[in-house]
Amino acid sequence: MIGQSATKQEIENIKKAYSCNGKGSCLSTSLYIQNKLENIFKNVKFKYAKVYKVGNANCIYMYSTCSNGQRRLLYDIGIGYKGTSGNSSKAVKTSYQPSLTALSEINPSAVVISHWDTDHFIGYVYASEKIYDCLWVSPDLKRAGVNARRLAVYLYKSGKLLMVDSSEDDFIKVGDELELYKSNKKVKGTTPINCEGISIKIYNTKKGTSSLFMGDVPYSSLTTKANFEINSPYKTMVVPHHGAKMDYSMLSNIKKGKRAIICADGKNKYHPNAEHIDRLGEHYDKVVLTEKAKRAYIKIKF
Repeated sequence: MIGQSATKQEIENIKKAYSCNGKGSCLSTSLYIQNKLENIFKNVKFKYAKVYKVGNANCIYMYSTCSNGQRRLLYDIGIGYKGTSGNSSKAVKTSYQPSLTALSEINPSAVVISHWDTDHFIGYVYASEKIYDCLWVSPDLKRAGVNARRLAVYLYKSGKLLMVDSSEDDFIKVGDELELYKSNKKVKGTTPINCEGISIKIYNTKKGTSSLFMGDVPYSSLTTKANFEINSPYKTMVVPHHGAKMDYSMLSNIKKGKRAIICADGKNKYHPNAEHIDRLGEHYDKVVLTEKAKRAYIKIKF
């Protein structure tokens, strides 16, 4: 980790050392990523997801069966350092040991990183070496910090990381039930790295229901492209940006859903925001925080 004593010049030198900054040959086309993911997930029917209790961070493990065995998709692998007592590695282990144990045992078929904020990827330090053997998909490193670049460049040079251009509006459909959407729509009051993140939709073809996983992508960044608009009938939604304050106007058209899940510890007034919770309550039967889970995770059945 980079300590506070590092100067701006030292940090800049480290960034240059991990120099695949998401330009030119470092990027992959949507079609190429789609083909790679279809090799893994084309015939998959997702059954469940586990939304882990990791504080103000995201870590979601989706899994299912298909004709040639189980497939597992990890969407973000974050741990929330902020908000834990002492804000240290020791405090994280004390607060979220069951989740960290689960991280050490997971064996994903692929990993999708919504964006390169620490609370969406730093949990890799608790994972087993198997995490480096599968395909990773992420936005580029244009806005990534030092720790993100270290991980990303290692994966990229190992041939495991495919990056999409953060300036593009991309849609990737994999089989009948998995869709990835990367917005480029900027929203006032929201950082560009959040707006340019990757969202995931799981569609249950048998039941005709959808579940939406938004990372930190604000509602207003979603567009009508590929039916990713917010007024689709989402049975379950993992709420953006840990329930932070944002523009909720697009929620007004959403059909009644079963459950909205907020990846947050509820220990500060910003994550989640009270107004955000109230607005979600108008459209979902239940609004739950991961911190309130009795186990290490909240389970979703698709």
